Amino acid sequence: MTILVGSWSDKIGRRVALIIPTLGQIFKCSFLAIAVKLEWNIYYLLIPFFVDGISGTLVAFISAALSITADLTKYGKTRTFGIVLVEITLGLGVTTANITSGYLIKYTGFVYSVVTCLSVAILVLLLIIFLPETVQSKKNFQSISQIQYVKNSISFYIQKGPSRWKYIILAASFALSVMPTIGRNNVQIFYLLNSPFCWSSVLIGWFGAARSVSELIIGLGFIRLLRKCMTDRQMLFAGTLSAIGYYILMSTAVNDIMVFLTPVVGIMSHYPKPMIRSLLSAITARDEQGAMFGGLTAIESTSSLLGSVLANFIYGETVAIYRGIAMAIFGVYHFIALCLISVFIFREKREKKIEDVDVGDQKVIYTIKM
Repeated sequence: MTILVGSWSDKIGRRVALIIPTLGQIFKCSFLAIAVKLEWNIYYLLIPFFVDGISGTLVAFISAALSITADLTKYGKTRTFGIVLVEITLGLGVTTANITSGYLIKYTGFVYSVVTCLSVAILVLLLIIFLPETVQSKKNFQSISQIQYVKNSISFYIQKGPSRWKYIILAASFALSVMPTIGRNNVQIFYLLNSPFCWSSVLIGWFGAARSVSELIIGLGFIRLLRKCMTDRQMLFAGTLSAIGYYILMSTAVNDIMVFLTPVVGIMSHYPKPMIRSLLSAITARDEQGAMFGGLTAIESTSSLLGSVLANFIYGETVAIYRGIAMAIFGVYHFIALCLISVFIFREKREKKIEDVDVGDQKVIYTIKM
């Protein structure tokens, strides 16, 4: 659905792409509130999550938000900062949720916690209604088949062209960078509940908030300053190194101090996502931004899901051998991504040198003719 919703937004507008996942979220929260209140069988919960899934979930919403950002900005510092701003606001939401969700459940129960989520979703829908549309397309939505919409999102990676290798390498690096996203949260809870840490759920919640503030707010907030002395590619490289450092420290941690130092080491670990999005947006036509971001969020969803399954499996199979193996493997994902990024930077510089030589030769030939 993230592929379809992203492609649709290029034809029927960005607001529709925001409304579809929001309606799915409203349905899910409403269903959950009723199910918890009436104490329905737990298997009924498959229904709201399925509806939320076919609505695109949060990732489709983020894809549409990034497409709007691309519509309103020009490539360069402005677009990069716009994409980073989306990530920062997402970080604020995640941080708030990490801190408040545990207390809401503790003091009000599950029903009112879900009702709070429902209220936020309804507020988001009202804000979308007043959001100005950034795509004014006159093309008929029905003139293109749904299969074609899917092809539009994957064409960047399969159709021959001068930029195909860039799409492939950057998408592969992106996939590797997001693979630990969900798996890290799942495994880290068990990791910190286990010996020698034996943390409580409240302390784990505060650690999650500290990590979100460090990576998604402070770390991303520094990008505007770093742009004065670093390029997107340099920040992408540095961010991947920061992520590797985070997992190395976490996998070898033996006390609480080392654990709480990991967000400091990983302060730039969230850079790869906005930097790769910015680089891909720069080589994509404006009327194809939705399709590109839709395909990229589909990659993010698939990679996160695959990473989550692998993380749970690896942790379960290796915790008896050494509890930090799963965290170390997360670092390996980023190391492979670092290798791909290095190839991307090297090949891009090589092509630029060839282009500069071609331009120089043309100037010499033109001078001789004159």
